[in-house]
Amino acid sequence: MVTVLAIDASIWYSEKRELQLAADAGAVGGAIALKVTGKNSINAYATNDINLNGCTSSNNCTIVSINNPPTSGNYTGNPKAVEVLLSKPAGFYLSRLFLPTMPTLNTRAVATAGAAATNCFVTLGSAGLRLVGNATLNAPNCSVYSNSNITGVGASSIIAN
Repeated sequence: MVTVLAIDASIWYSEKRELQLAADAGAVGGAIALKVTGKNSINAYATNDINLNGCTSSNNCTIVSINNPPTSGNYTGNPKAVEVLLSKPAGFYLSRLFLPTMPTLNTRAVATAGAAATNCFVTLGSAGLRLVGNATLNAPNCSVYSNSNITGVGASSIIAN
């Protein structure tokens, strides 16, 4: 029984990470929309980015809410922040033999519309951004964002705002 639950738990962890990626993308898309085009476009941009990152009704993913300002947690009431809440049933594989109901995965992401800057690089995957060798990322008037690691190997460098 423990092995069965361990296998399913590792699958759930992967599914939760994918769901978090979609929530992060939606929050960032909504925050950028808020900054660039205004409050009325937040839902459309956030929803589009959520869908592009694999959270759609066809795979039982639900957009619970897109809030500006956020209604819970950090940044509650901050008019420059966008909150995205997603939900999806976890895969019910071998554990269906032992669990009476399917677990539900829930995620929350918040992004803020910061100071005016050109976002040249946004990485939302678990791999982050990695420069190798003598690579130079030269973006002096831009921002570089990553929700994972930014690493350099060798004599690589990043010049950014």
